[in-house]
Amino acid sequence: MPTQGPDGNLVVGDTHHYAVTHDPFPDQDTDHLVLREATRLLGVPDLTVRRRWTGVYASTPDEFLVATAHPTTRVVSVTSGIGMTTAFGPAPTVLDDLGD
Repeated sequence: MPTQGPDGNLVVGDTHHYAVTHDPFPDQDTDHLVLREATRLLGVPDLTVRRRWTGVYASTPDEFLVATAHPTTRVVSVTSGIGMTTAFGPAPTVLDDLGD
């Protein structure tokens, strides 16, 4: 998932590894694969990595937490690493539940 910022820099990545505990060291094989595919997709000879980061997501079997904070208010959280992809998925059900 490459995303270009206003300064022209790209954020490339988004891999997921699910585990009860995580290795504190990044998986170099996965990083190399992401960079190789990004250069291929972008049609460039190479990319320079300026920074890396590792995100850790809360995870539950249900993936979506929907709580009623008030009769007219819902709190919704995607409880896994799929929020960017699926965040709008539960919206119709949650909004319909609010009624008129």
